[in-house]
Amino acid sequence: MVKLVVQKKYQHTMTEDAKKELVSVQDYLDANPMVLQENTINCLVLEGRTIEIREKMHITLVLINQCEFSINAMKFQLKIMCVSEPHIQFPEATIYLDPDYLGNLNTREGIIFHFEIPLKGKPIKSIYKNSDLKGELKQVQVGS
Repeated sequence: MVKLVVQKKYQHTMTEDAKKELVSVQDYLDANPMVLQENTINCLVLEGRTIEIREKMHITLVLINQCEFSINAMKFQLKIMCVSEPHIQFPEATIYLDPDYLGNLNTREGIIFHFEIPLKGKPIKSIYKNSDLKGELKQVQVGS
């Protein structure tokens, strides 16, 4: 079972909407158990919302620590793919979460992570669910 936690940066400044999102995503994870790859960081894309004017998508995902140790920083390449509309393409993103942002992420804990990413190709929908989008982490480096 995965337990969602709040990143160190937001622990003292959570809005009511962020608290509701945390509960909602935790309920989703509890009701829909994932097959998690051991000894790595797992990625579950929850949702993507197109930002038409800026040709970007706002992505919401969960990063889950399945390593046998706690981590306090991570750097990785993230590749987002739209399986329902393969003509939509996203660049690979390099993401670094430092200790001041992440804090301490224990085994079987996860964080919700939001970011915007450019896209190529005309999206058909404005909201994409996790069945539409897939995230792949590459070159993962963690600090403990």
